[in-house]
Formats: sequence, structure tokens, C-alpha cells
Amino acid sequence: MKNKKALIITISVIVIVAVAVAILVNIVLGQATKKIQEEGKIYETLEIALDNGEKVETEYYNFEDAFFVKVPKDFKQMDEETIKVKYPNPNPPTYVFTNEATTMNVAISITNDELKNNQIKAYLETLKAMCANYEEVTTNLFVRDGRNIGEISFVSPGVDTNIHNHMIVFSNNGKQAIVTFNCTKELQPNYQKLGDFVTNSIMFPVEQ
Repeated sequence: MKNKKALIITISVIVIVAVAVAILVNIVLGQATKKIQEEGKIYETLEIALDNGEKVETEYYNFEDAFFVKVPKDFKQMDEETIKVKYPNPNPPTYVFTNEATTMNVAISITNDELKNNQIKAYLETLKAMCANYEEVTTNLFVRDGRNIGEISFVSPGVDTNIHNHMIVFSNNGKQAIVTFNCTKELQPNYQKLGDFVTNSIMFPVEQ
């Protein structure tokens, strides 16, 4: 009789554990499905409606078969000589796209500086410390296609006006890569949403 009771208790425990595991699996799968659906929307949506009513159409650019980013269709790509003039420093961006008035830019920097995927969090903290004297500094860390993405935005002083910057940094084959959207402070109220849209569009090819 005791053995029978023990068997019933054991079976009950197994059933309870099985149900709990099934519920947990369903929750995890549900969260994964929701995440996939949300990321699918990011990839499929190419038009952004701004708060001022303007609609900006974008398209994905493939950067050296390493990653993809949305860029507004009416932005023009700067040639190498113009980039050197606009960014007079030893390490100018690799690619720059700009609006007609050159008051908004999407800049892509593909560097040879070592940066591993597991170093992104620490590097983001370093960036935050470097921006301590800037205004409106915010940071975030998220994962996209298995990659850690460090995100930072801030307002920095420019020659004629302050500049709103929104950057993401990630590891590209063990090297540092940065995508930046910037615009003048005057344009920030209307176009910060566009910068969020561009930086959040980062996508990586499926690894074989």
C-alpha cells in the first residue's frame, strides 16, 4: 500500500514537472516568436512617418556583404574626397550619405580596430565616459541576429550649431564597426525619429 502511494506521488510530481516545463517552453517559444515577428517588421518596413507629417522612404544598403542598414532614398553618397573634407581627421567614415543641404548624415565606419562581440558592453561604457560633458547622453545595449549592439546618442557642439548624434557600435569580423546618424540640433525635433529608424535597421546576413 505504501509503495502504491509512493508511486502515485512520484507520478504526480512527474506530471506537475512536465506541465511546468511545457508552460515554460510555451512562454519561451511565444517570446521568441514575438521577437521574430518584431524583427521581421523592422526589416520589411522601409517608410517612416515623422511627427511633422513627412514620410521618408528608405532602402537597405549592403555594406561589404557584412551588414545591412536602411538609408533614406533621397540621401546622396559622398565621394571619397568630399568625405576627407567634411571629416578632417585621421579616421574618417568609410561611407557617408547626406541630404541635399548636408544637414543630416548617415555615416558608416568599418575599421581595423579590434573589437569582439563580448567586448561591446565594456566599450559602450567607455563611449559613455567619453561623452560625459555632452548633453542628452543615453545608452542602450541590445542583440540583433546574435550580435551585441551598443547604442549611444548625445548632442555635441559643432562649428555653427550643436549636433544630435545617434550611434550604434558592433563587432564586424572581430573589428569595430559604427553606424551614425547625425543632424543639426534645429532638425532634431523632426528627424530624431528618422535616426532611430536608421540605426535600429541594422541587419546581418545569415551565417552559413
